[in-house]
Amino acid sequence: MVNILTNITALAGAATLVNIVDFKKQVLDLSNSFAINGNPIISFPEGAGQTNQAWLLTPQATAGTFTLQSVAAPSFSVSYTGAAAGVAQHSQAVASNTLATVFKMTAVGNGTVNLIDTVTGTALTSWVNANPGNWNDPTTPITMEVLNAPPSFMQSFTVQSI
Repeated sequence: MVNILTNITALAGAATLVNIVDFKKQVLDLSNSFAINGNPIISFPEGAGQTNQAWLLTPQATAGTFTLQSVAAPSFSVSYTGAAAGVAQHSQAVASNTLATVFKMTAVGNGTVNLIDTVTGTALTSWVNANPGNWNDPTTPITMEVLNAPPSFMQSFTVQSI
């Protein structure tokens, strides 16, 4: 598992563009590419060459910590709606140009990582489609939740270079 984190750190150091892939094989997506504070970060099917689905891992002062910077809107990073108040639990992941969340990546197996907010300890979480049998919109929310409180697979992400 150390190899996974070493590889991710190398991607960050090389300023490599990445997709953050959830358990549904969908990617973190800056909704509609809008460079607006509070614009939702969602889970959406990957589209080739979509800059709103591309991210830069920006290393922070503490080893193994990163911000997720949008390629479509470079002054924006992943944050969450309650960031200003320091309330993460159940907050929607959003774009922010002032309150970038610093994530610690923890390897969890099979090439996946948890993305954990270094301030609150909550984890980026992707959700299942409410009713895939009669709901044809693949979009699902990305929120911040207590680590391993929802089923842990919902908090497992793969970082892949693009």
